[in-house]
Amino acid sequence: MSARAKITLGAAIIISSLTVWGVHFQQTQEREAMNLRNLSESASYMSAFRLSGNQAKFLVPHNALAPCSFGF
Repeated sequence: MSARAKITLGAAIIISSLTVWGVHFQQTQEREAMNLRNLSESASYMSAFRLSGNQAKFLVPHNALAPCSFGF
């Protein structure tokens, strides 16, 4: 294997590794932001109705009624 091929292979491995790591990092940041947003929405929802702990467990989350796809 020539030196030029080794350099090309090494560069390709580094670029693809950085791309995979970057996408993973971005998805982690988006998931954390979404979780914080959902927590704040839940807190505002609960405070709007001023429910006690026993009453709150009977509420249906707004996304629980979303249609689901079974691949049809």
